[in-house]
Amino acid sequence: MGDADKLVAGIAAPVCGVTTECGTDPPIEHILSAEDAECCICLCPYEDGVELRELPCNHHFHCTCIEK
Repeated sequence: MGDADKLVAGIAAPVCGVTTECGTDPPIEHILSAEDAECCICLCPYEDGVELRELPCNHHFHCTCIEK
């Protein structure tokens, strides 16, 4: 069960942030868990307003890290 499913089911999960999917009307927000709150490439935490790239496998990274 993913973190979003846990939240919907009412099971507590640590939440560390929200990403906003642009290009949709209205923009769609995705909740980030504590374990997803940092880039796995550079190991830096995501900051507010930073652009992320989400891959088809649903992993996300800083755009600058994934484009290297």
